[in-house]
Amino acid sequence: MSELSSGGGVSLRTSDSKFSTYLRWALTLCFAAVIIYAPLLRGLFFREDYLRFFVWVAWFFVAVAAASILERRPLWDRWPDLAFLAVVVFYALSILWAKAKGQAIDGALKYCVYLGMFLAGKYLAGNEESNRLVRNAIVVSGIVAAMVGLLAAAGLLSYRDAVVGGRIFGSFQYPNALAAYEMFVSFFAFHAWFETQSSARGWLQTVAGGLYSVACFLILTVIVLSYSRATWLIYLAALLGYFPLLPRGVRGQVFLRFATTLVPVLAVNVPLATAIGKNQHPEVRKYLLMGASLSLILEIARAFIALRRFQPARVEVAAGSTPGTRVVSGLAGKPLPASQPTDQSSSGLPERGVGGGIRRRYIFLAGVLIALALAVSSLALATPQGQKLLSKVLPAAVIARIRSITLVDRSLLMRFFATKDAFLIALDHPLGTGAGGWNILYHRYQTVLYWFTETHNHFAQVLVETGFPGFLAYVLFWGYLVVLCVRSYFVFRKVSGSEETIGYAGAGGNMPGSSGIKAQVLAWFSRLTTAAFAVFSLAVHSSLDFELSLPAVAISLFAAVGVLSFEIRTGLSMELLSEEIFRTGKTSERKPSVRFEKAVHGNVVSSPEATSETASKSPQAAKEQKKGFKSARKAKGRSELTELNGLRPLLDALSIIILAILIIVPCKRYFRGMALGSLGIQRIIEGRVEEGREFLLAAIKYDPHTSSYALDLARTYVQEYAEKKDEASRGMAKLYLGLARRTNPLDLENRTTECQMLFALDLYDESVQVARELVAMIPLDIRYYELLASTAKTAILNHLDTILAGTGNVKDLDERLALVKKYVGWLGEIPQMMDNRKSRITGLYAQAWDPKQLDISPRVALVLGEASYLAGDADSAIKYLTSARRDGNIAQEANTWLYYLAAVTGTKVTVPQGFKPSEGAERVAKLYGLLK
Repeated sequence: MSELSSGGGVSLRTSDSKFSTYLRWALTLCFAAVIIYAPLLRGLFFREDYLRFFVWVAWFFVAVAAASILERRPLWDRWPDLAFLAVVVFYALSILWAKAKGQAIDGALKYCVYLGMFLAGKYLAGNEESNRLVRNAIVVSGIVAAMVGLLAAAGLLSYRDAVVGGRIFGSFQYPNALAAYEMFVSFFAFHAWFETQSSARGWLQTVAGGLYSVACFLILTVIVLSYSRATWLIYLAALLGYFPLLPRGVRGQVFLRFATTLVPVLAVNVPLATAIGKNQHPEVRKYLLMGASLSLILEIARAFIALRRFQPARVEVAAGSTPGTRVVSGLAGKPLPASQPTDQSSSGLPERGVGGGIRRRYIFLAGVLIALALAVSSLALATPQGQKLLSKVLPAAVIARIRSITLVDRSLLMRFFATKDAFLIALDHPLGTGAGGWNILYHRYQTVLYWFTETHNHFAQVLVETGFPGFLAYVLFWGYLVVLCVRSYFVFRKVSGSEETIGYAGAGGNMPGSSGIKAQVLAWFSRLTTAAFAVFSLAVHSSLDFELSLPAVAISLFAAVGVLSFEIRTGLSMELLSEEIFRTGKTSERKPSVRFEKAVHGNVVSSPEATSETASKSPQAAKEQKKGFKSARKAKGRSELTELNGLRPLLDALSIIILAILIIVPCKRYFRGMALGSLGIQRIIEGRVEEGREFLLAAIKYDPHTSSYALDLARTYVQEYAEKKDEASRGMAKLYLGLARRTNPLDLENRTTECQMLFALDLYDESVQVARELVAMIPLDIRYYELLASTAKTAILNHLDTILAGTGNVKDLDERLALVKKYVGWLGEIPQMMDNRKSRITGLYAQAWDPKQLDISPRVALVLGEASYLAGDADSAIKYLTSARRDGNIAQEANTWLYYLAAVTGTKVTVPQGFKPSEGAERVAKLYGLLK
């Protein structure tokens, strides 16, 4: 008997063999290991974690490719797969013109992994059991991430930064990312909890329900105690859309489970938050146990009431039906698989179609209740009495953060500014900067100072890294998914009203449901709705934060997108099948039309014989055969396409193997470089410097795009120069500093280190040059102006000592004097540079950042006063030197210059009574007006 099944897509196939079943189970377990283990590695945010992990994932992709060949099931669809592939291609191309080549390569590797997980998730979702396991693996990964934080708070686990300041950070070590991930996971968790009533029986159902109740309690607790305001708002909005769109029977069951979970969360989260904030581990354990126990009690009560209220349908074996099938009484002639439960209580079948009128009334009523609840909550937050009442169920920190939500919130404004700056970067780099380009360039474009190593908007980050082509592909990917989900909703409304269509689809039994024939379609749509809201809620959150910069989160997200893509493809096959039945008027064994084959087999291979026979017997093919030579050529083209279709599994598998190779080779090479670099640092710490240098040189050979190895080598020679003061050590240090600069010329941290090392090598002129470049790289940070001022001052005084001593030839003295004048000129530009930047800080910018933070600091004022003294500008010297005296640490030096200014020029200045310059400071008197 034919049935509706799928591998990478949808096809008319017989049921899976035992070998295929075992193969899918093995792959699904590997998939689960990837999804669950990733959060434990600090979200894979750090390079040493994700490089090795990506190698393991790539071997999993090879296994998926091999399985697809054995099962003759393709992996690729046309859309949205091609859009995702385009994003990966643009990431790869951006390496050619990347601002930081090493980071650009890593970014391309990440998206190669995300593409592979997307295809693997879609492939595994094609089997009922593996589909369920894939979704449950995502749930377990969320529980693992949450448990790390909760167990650390309870004193049962030691995990760095799992809890910080009373906030749950979990294994991601970032609370907003954890909250967003738990929001994403919660949709799958509540739906999987609902599915236990049809996928398990007896005591297994009871145990499963209890486990899910506790798991959901932990998930919601972490969402609350991570104090992520954006997550709260997005989660609330998503739930308001999710529950009305669920099928009627499913809706009530899922909502009931959510409500029974929310009760224990509200019951214990206030004392739990207090205990976590005070590091009271026994109290944390007590309230976690109380919440989990209450969740179990409520789940047992819910299950008992459901058992008493509903009775299962009578099941009979249909006469003449296929072995292994059952028929629900009242639906004769429409067999169900023996694996399908028949609990009518969960079918949720509306009286008319899909319950459009009921749904509209429900949405209207829900809207009224929500508006009323929001009004009451707002009033409660606005009054002391209301806040006191809310404090009974919500921690004070939660109430405070809710009250702080405004459109001019500083955190929100900074994210908006970052997105604007990302667009400005993209305008200057329309083809992208490569991954890592944001962190290198954003300080040059910002109007106010903020420190975002990531854009806090993944869409904007893709725009910066891949340019407008990659951004359009990324938006197309998500936009096409939205369109397909909307279309699936209308497919659901159309197909669920066709008894005949569902009869044919139900005969195969591939679409799992809770009971009845229409319930199978309702189960499909509930899975699709759940996956859609999980995926899109996290995608929306990624436009406000950087959780997708944690590969562990992105891996789960795109795997879930693969599951969603399969469910969408299932809906497409239902729609086409419905049209096919209405066209032929048959629900028995039949050949599908060319249109059905063409639409469905964009992802699925049928045998060449079946396809050619179908095409020849269809009306379209028969009509074409009458067109003579032209139609003969078309038939030949169709035959060639059929032959190509026969190779689809092999070609698709080959593409995945190539993808895996592109991941494995660089990851292993770069990880080897990191290992050698770590050994080198260890040897240097142990005092075996020469051996350590050899390891670092070997690391550079394996990973030539990472500048830290060259900087570490330079640091060893700087230390050697400090001890020996020899030119050989200084020369080697300069050599490796130059290598680091060529490797990553725009990295702020590396260039700052270079400036400091050059200064330590007594290379003051080079140090001043780098300091000036740093000011251009980050013109809003006063510390870099101070760095420029201090290095320039040292260089100036060094040259003046030589000039005043008269040592060296005339040409050398003239060059030194020219350098002094140049540095004084650079210092004179500082006030104007600051004023230009401060003039831009108006409106919302001024609300987010005080422009006074860019006022001239005492240390900068001291150097400006001394430069004015050299230039013979007494008024400016007095102004700046007087301002510098605000800092007690440099007041003595400022008063010294003021003292000699008064002595040389006769200008009246104010110095402390009885002040005397320090010994040896009399040379200052000779410097006034030296540069006139």
